[in-house]
Amino acid sequence: MHTQHNHYQLSFDAMSFLRATKETTEIFRQYFEDGHGPAASSRLHELKLEMEDDGFVKIGNSAINPKMTIVQHWYRLWKELKYGDDSDPLTKLEEKKMHYNKLGVYLDITTWPANPSLWAAIIVTPLMDRIQDSS
Repeated sequence: MHTQHNHYQLSFDAMSFLRATKETTEIFRQYFEDGHGPAASSRLHELKLEMEDDGFVKIGNSAINPKMTIVQHWYRLWKELKYGDDSDPLTKLEEKKMHYNKLGVYLDITTWPANPSLWAAIIVTPLMDRIQDSS
């Protein structure tokens, strides 16, 4: 068995299969914390890489610039960790109702008696309330 590669290892194709570094993962986590979604995070990251020396090379390196599918996966994991499972939003709203009320946000949730899986939520913020009062 030979331990030497018989091809060029730093081609764009080879670099596109590299695993993202922990530093890159942390950078994207911070983008998500700052309110960016997957597409905006990827674009912002590419713009930052373009500004660096040899940025055009770094853009092709998946260890530094992960593919969109990876960023979307990270976003789903981050979102679930931060906000919980989104398969049952009604339960999450019920959990948060007291917290919102303490902040001055009115939240009311109504379900349809014939089919409890159908529901509606009314949210009134202090700003909305002031605007309504002034008209």
